Parts: sequence; C-alpha cells; structure tokens
Amino acid sequence: MKFLRTLLFLFLLPCMSLYAQSETVSFIHGFGATSSVWNTINSDLAQDYSFNSYNVSYNTAQSIGTSASSVYIPNGSVAVAHSQGGLIAREYLRRTSTSNLDALITVGTPNLGAPIINGAQAGNLQTMLGYWIDDLAAGPSFVIGSQASAYVNGVLTALKIIGSNALDDYTDDLTASATSITQMKPGSAFLNTLNSNPSSTLPSARYAIFGSETQTMNNHIRLADSYRRNSVAGNPIESGTGIDIHGKVKSVYLIAANTARSIASYYFWMYTDSDTYDPNRLYYYDRYTYFSAASDAFAWRWLSLELIQHIEWETYMVGSYLGNGTLIESDAFIPADYQAPAFFGQLGDRILRAEGANHVELTAHESTREQLSEIFENFDVDIPKVQPPSPPCVTISGSTGMMQGQSSTFTANASDGSLPYSYQWYYKHENDSNWSFISGATGSSYNHTAGSPNGEYLKVVVTDSQSQSDDDQHYITIFGMGF
Repeated sequence: MKFLRTLLFLFLLPCMSLYAQSETVSFIHGFGATSSVWNTINSDLAQDYSFNSYNVSYNTAQSIGTSASSVYIPNGSVAVAHSQGGLIAREYLRRTSTSNLDALITVGTPNLGAPIINGAQAGNLQTMLGYWIDDLAAGPSFVIGSQASAYVNGVLTALKIIGSNALDDYTDDLTASATSITQMKPGSAFLNTLNSNPSSTLPSARYAIFGSETQTMNNHIRLADSYRRNSVAGNPIESGTGIDIHGKVKSVYLIAANTARSIASYYFWMYTDSDTYDPNRLYYYDRYTYFSAASDAFAWRWLSLELIQHIEWETYMVGSYLGNGTLIESDAFIPADYQAPAFFGQLGDRILRAEGANHVELTAHESTREQLSEIFENFDVDIPKVQPPSPPCVTISGSTGMMQGQSSTFTANASDGSLPYSYQWYYKHENDSNWSFISGATGSSYNHTAGSPNGEYLKVVVTDSQSQSDDDQHYITIFGMGF
C-alpha cells in the first residue's frame, strides 16, 4: 500500500506543479475603454475568490504589436480580456511565451476579426439610417405631414441610435484611422499571422466567452441602450430606457395602423352602401383609399421596428447573416464564431455563452460573471475560493453565586466571526420554562440584580456582521437573606 501511495504521488506530481493555484487575475479592457469597465465583475468575483487583481492598461489606438511589446501582464496570472484586450494578450504570448500566463480567458474578443468594421467603413449604418428614417416617417406623414421626419429623428435620438454619444458615434469609432482598427478587420495581415498557429498564442488553459443576444430582437436597440450607460464606470448594463421607448413607439404604430384600418373600413362601408347618385360617393372612396394607405404604412413600419431593422443590423453591420435566411448568434457587435473559434475547444467546455449580454455589457453582465466563476473553479485555473468566516463564539463570565438583591456585572466574551458584534441578554428563573427578553440589555456587559432563591439563568446571544450567531447560558445560585 505504501508503494501504491508513493506511485500515485509521483504520478500526480507533474499535474500538481502544472496546475498550481493562481493568485493574480489580470483584467484587460477593450478598444476605447479603460480598466474601470471591469470594476463591477472584479468586485463581485472578489467576494467569492481569493486573488490579487491587476488592471492592464494600454493605448487602444496604436498597433496591437506595439501594445503587446510594451504592456505589463504579471507572469503566472490568469488574464481576463475583453474585446481587443484578448488580441493584445495573445500577441503578447506569441512574442514571449505561452507559459507566461496560467490561463487566458477572452471575452467578446474578435479572434477572427470584427466584420462590423467593414460594415462601418462601407457606410452601411448611414445608408440603413436613411432607409429607417424614410420608412418610419411614412406613417406619421399621413398625420403630421412634413414634420414626420423630425418626429422620426427625435425617436431615433431618444433610442440613442443617432445623436451625441449614440450608436452612430459608437460605430464611427470603427472608421477612425487607428492602426488597431485596421488590424481587427477579418483577414488582416495581423490576424493571419496571429491565427496561423493558434497554439503559439494561447496557454493550454484557454477559454473563450462569447456574448449572445440572438434570442432577443432589436439587438441594435439593446446595444445602444448599453452604450448610453458607458459613463457609468464599470457598469454599462442597459438601463431599459431605450427598450421601453422602442416598445412604446411600436405600440403607437400598431394602434395607428388598426385605427386607420377601422376608419378605412367605415368609409368603404359608406361607399358600398351609397348609390351612384350620392354626391359623396367618390369622397367616401377617396377616404377609404387614404386611410387604407395610412394603415398599411403604419403596419409596415411597425414590422420595420419589430423585425426588419434587427435583420438589417445583423446582416449589414454585424455580419451574422449566413445567406440562407439564418442569423447566427452574436453579441450585437461580433458573430459568435468570430469570438470563439474552434481552436479554443468545444462549446460548453472551453467555449462558454454569456446569455443575454451584448458586446458593451460583457464586462459587467451577470452571465459573464457566472461563466468566469465556472472557469475559476476548473482544475487548470483553480483560483482559491474565499473561505467563509467561522461563526462567532461566546462565553459568559461572572459570579456563580449571589445573595438575593445583590447586583453583579456579567460579561459576554465573544471571539471569531466578523465584527462588529451585536448583543442581546435574556433571563429566566430556574422554575420558568421560557426566557424573558431584557429590554435595553444590548451591550457586551450586563448588570444583574439577583432575584428570589434558589437559582437563575442568564443567556446572551451574539450576532456578527454576517448574521451568524452563537449563545451561552450562565447559572447563578441565589442565596436567601436568612441562609
């Protein structure tokens, strides 16, 4: 048996040295961002896992190679990298050694490039915006005439699709002359080199988390709604404002379509019910065609808000349209296959889905946090968990014998647990079955006056800041005055 234990130890020794627990997590931000985008998840993870946190910063506009040669990523750390940050980490490992990191977790990284750069540089968004404005103005033009375009522009501004710090500003960044943007285009020379031998850019503990909003509609609205919160450091989760506005506008168009259809039906009935001698007969028919056209315009534009804009965004900007009528998963910015290519591994193993998270939200979304938690506990990452504090322990010290009517101080001696403590004292005579709550006795000491013989009990309950508690009881023998 001793021989078998020795053999087992020697067999496990290489594994133990290869997958030692990691103590540092390096958080790397993406293009146009700062390290603050990771604040929320960093803080949340630190509640459950014990690690030293390090924020990696770099100039996101300069070439990825320049950043990779100058950036500092602590050796032996687990790198958690968003978007462009994942490419920085991979190029860093290609130039140094894949052994420099214990693990690399890319989150929404365009490992095969970001097709949206091509769409932005081709002006696809501006072209689509022109179509959307014309489409959405068609219905209101029946009601408010030439002011319809201004109304639609107001809607798109409220949705953060156009205007200052809106979605068009966000994609405008992709048309900038930044070297790194050019390098992140699919098929770039940089990506061809990086992906020619993926194993030279990735440690053995490699993971890819991709955002997925494909199960929901109107991804561009959700992306804009998240982008509007970029000023909220570390927490760009969508506020719901844009989504609520979008839903209300859709309702307005649908109600307008149904109302116009009802009016058209009324005039059609008036037309069919009139005879050829009725002087209003042509008027009825004219009103019928007018309100029918208005109904169709509002109905079609409702469909544009409900579905068409979503498909056009995914097709002409994100590049998630396969050409056979199928939209593949995306984070409303990068297709899933581009974020998590096969050289990372298998879905559910080395490739994990952040359900409901768009590209902007990925650094703060609960789904990302859940996937990181799962990875942190895997054997090849193995970040130690925070050990819960031990519960408090309390004992009462004080006299064990008192004369009737005598006063004495009793002390609750508390240890362990998490400060601060709270105290509550209780009393009962030995003949009582229930404890009596002592009002105001909430300190670590309590001055008690002895009652009638023969004995009394004191009890104290101590509760710590984590709501863990302990109690102790103390018996006092009471001597009568005539003893």
